[in-house]
Amino acid sequence: MQKTKLGISVGLFGAALYFVGLFGGYIALILLTGYVLLCEEDEWLRKTSVKAVILLAAFSLITVIIGFIPDTLDIITSSVRTVFSSFSIPFIPAIFSIILKMVSMIKSIAFIIFGLMALKKSDVKISYLDNFVDKYMQ
Repeated sequence: MQKTKLGISVGLFGAALYFVGLFGGYIALILLTGYVLLCEEDEWLRKTSVKAVILLAAFSLITVIIGFIPDTLDIITSSVRTVFSSFSIPFIPAIFSIILKMVSMIKSIAFIIFGLMALKKSDVKISYLDNFVDKYMQ
């Protein structure tokens, strides 16, 4: 079993990256990824750390985009309300709140699955993401 320079197994460190991304957020994950990229030699661990950062950023971007939709619809509704004073769409915020909760749940499930797979030093293949990491990690 391969060990990192810290003395823990590479698989455990990879799992820690995903779990830190899920529970610790950006700062902790970026610090750990910086350590891995600067100090560790294991190619799988290096790709795993970058993949965890990209996944966290992708879920954050999806959340921001979905969050903008009700705000944009609220601006449109306010504009229409200037002409038709009783115009209202009350269920839109509730729908997008449910969608945001679903995205959060999918993120949690994905990071847990990726973390558990990393314990065995295996990976869940996402072709677009893997190709991106392979292309820029040379």
